[in-house]
Amino acid sequence: MTLPFENDTNAVVKKLAKQTIKANHRTALSIMSAILIAATFLCTLCTLVQSYWNQRMQQEIFDSGNWDAQILEVQANQIELIKKNENIKGVMVKGNNQTFLLSFRENAPYLLVQNCDAKYWESMHEKI
Repeated sequence: MTLPFENDTNAVVKKLAKQTIKANHRTALSIMSAILIAATFLCTLCTLVQSYWNQRMQQEIFDSGNWDAQILEVQANQIELIKKNENIKGVMVKGNNQTFLLSFRENAPYLLVQNCDAKYWESMHEKI
């Protein structure tokens, strides 16, 4: 019911409401699209970082070996005790060594060249 001194603005309000809903619909779609693109970029970035980290770990294992601990200053006779320890799965002797494959030797085809100083030769237990 409209009073004589009031204007009938019902049609204007409905038209304005429809326009606002349409405008908000476009804005909402734009915002959803922006969120989707941002989430896609974020997932891509996380995937690339994870892939790079995995590749670096594999390269480190390839370069240095897959070990969990390093024991320094181990004598040659202590290596067997370490290998026999039930808590240790594997032992890798790390050093500045070079290995050569000799084609003319059948029973011992590898030659090991080890860069050693005088202190190593004095404390070496494998001397004959």
